[in-house]
Amino acid sequence: MQTGIPKALETDRLCIRPYRPDDLAGLTLLLADEEVIRQTGLRENQTGQEVAAFFQVILNSYGTRYPVYAFALEEKGTGTVVGSCGYETVGDYGDVQVYYALLPDCRGNGYAAEALERLIAFLLDDVGARRVLAYTATDNTRSAALARRVGMELEKELSINGRPSLMYAICPAEEG
Repeated sequence: MQTGIPKALETDRLCIRPYRPDDLAGLTLLLADEEVIRQTGLRENQTGQEVAAFFQVILNSYGTRYPVYAFALEEKGTGTVVGSCGYETVGDYGDVQVYYALLPDCRGNGYAAEALERLIAFLLDDVGARRVLAYTATDNTRSAALARRVGMELEKELSINGRPSLMYAICPAEEG
């Protein structure tokens, strides 16, 4: 499986790109959002210093052997960061887990589906992932609907940190 940080992935309305130093304010807003915290399990009430340190880890990882595959979702027309997405390898068999989150004012515009479709295509076609996975809490019906909308299928129900969850997956299209 090929790895590395893409320079940018584009959709009609979004540029999915590595974070830049001037993106700290947007990431700080995202990590302070109650819905993002509730659905991701991130720690509440992180200080500005803690978010800045986390952000610096992401920036410093780019170009290393073990980068953090975290990206800004930038609206092409305005240059505004509307959210974040990324991925990480899972196990030793070529599975990749995706994650995504949008700022509150940017939800409901189809950005998450647009970004996720492009990220999945990149992972299956360019990276060579065997499967792309998305985990969501059972009560996160919007995220489950998004996974289905982009072609993922429910693979199993499980518990993550004691919380009932769902695992969705998509595989490369069969050739032939």
